[in-house]
Amino acid sequence: MATLTAEPVMMPSGLNPLVGREAIAAFWWPAGSAPTIVTDFRLQRRSLGGSIDQAFVEGSFDLSFDWDGQSYQSRGIYLCVLERSADGPWLIARRMWNDLPDPAE
Repeated sequence: MATLTAEPVMMPSGLNPLVGREAIAAFWWPAGSAPTIVTDFRLQRRSLGGSIDQAFVEGSFDLSFDWDGQSYQSRGIYLCVLERSADGPWLIARRMWNDLPDPAE
């Protein structure tokens, strides 16, 4: 949550946009849900660009995690829009991702 702007928007694959910090926190950490344990996460940056106050990063990801006694794997593509905060750090303003089908299927 510390990497997000004050009014972030996330667009998860297959879902409506999540607007605001509360909606994003509820998505990542739903009440009463089993904990998710990320076992591997790799980002591959394909391109980036922008200006002095706003930038974008586009690429792909591979994710492995355990949840509720099961192991899962996901791969896909992402686009992240960042804004420079008043005190200097870059923060995520918009992030979207799309899960890709398993290449074995």
